[in-house]
Amino acid sequence: MSIDFQVQRDVLLAFTTPIAQVRIGEAEAINKPLRDDILRRAADEKGQVRSNVGGWHSGDDIFDWPVDGISVLKESVEQAMTRMTELVNQSRAAEISQTLSGWANVCRDGHYHKPHSHATYHWSGVYYVDSGAESAEHPQAGTLEFQDPRGSAEMSGMPGNPFGRSIAVKPQSGTMVLFPSWVLHWVNPYRSDEPRISIAFNSRIDHFRKG
Repeated sequence: MSIDFQVQRDVLLAFTTPIAQVRIGEAEAINKPLRDDILRRAADEKGQVRSNVGGWHSGDDIFDWPVDGISVLKESVEQAMTRMTELVNQSRAAEISQTLSGWANVCRDGHYHKPHSHATYHWSGVYYVDSGAESAEHPQAGTLEFQDPRGSAEMSGMPGNPFGRSIAVKPQSGTMVLFPSWVLHWVNPYRSDEPRISIAFNSRIDHFRKG
């Protein structure tokens, strides 16, 4: 006797946590003006300290900045957050309104972000304007890492350690990473003299009607 499991037919992937990576088609056109404006502001304005250890963190009003490309990015974020909400509700063409906030981050050598989540929001994400340079000596440098949110999952001792481990996402210029705001995440220390520039954002769903 043999038993054959097929994932789509036989296995329920329960308690999944959706994490999306989406490339913006207009990335090449918007990244240079965004990069130039963020670096100029980082040189002229005092940054904030949130989860960041070192680096520059702007205020939460980046979607209101008068800079080429920001309206395109905002529209892309709104569409992506809408689609994520539809997916988790098994819906298409849902009626959604949302409130966005966003900020810029500039990381240089040795800078990182401590483990944190984004309370009071539903979706969060980051767009990489310039992912900077890789480090052969530190392959995990600058990666965005997510912790398995299932409490005590790591205690099972399952062969191969499939539960309870973190998942690392490698930054790529022109790519958005989207995830539920409650997921604990952090950024490992970045290792390069070239700046890494990103725009992080939160979305609060104010109204939802299933399509």
